[in-house]
Amino acid sequence: MNWSSLREVFELIGLGMLGSVAFGLAMTFIRDHFFPIKPPQPTTAFQSGDKQAIIIPAEIAYDQPDIMLEIERIGDELRIRPRQPVQ
Repeated sequence: MNWSSLREVFELIGLGMLGSVAFGLAMTFIRDHFFPIKPPQPTTAFQSGDKQAIIIPAEIAYDQPDIMLEIERIGDELRIRPRQPVQ
């Protein structure tokens, strides 16, 4: 291997690194511009008989009013998702 071919290899590596950085910056711009992070929606909890209930704000509510949901607690967070059909 001579010095000129070694220089070409390093130039290609440099171009690859530059392209990788440019791609990362472009993807970050696209994510932030087209998919902005929405702040959490405030809601309230209340007692309904011997259970606790929450009001889901209309902006994030499910389209179907009678949808079956499942809920799980992960630390201090509650995760609510549509119930998957049993197969």
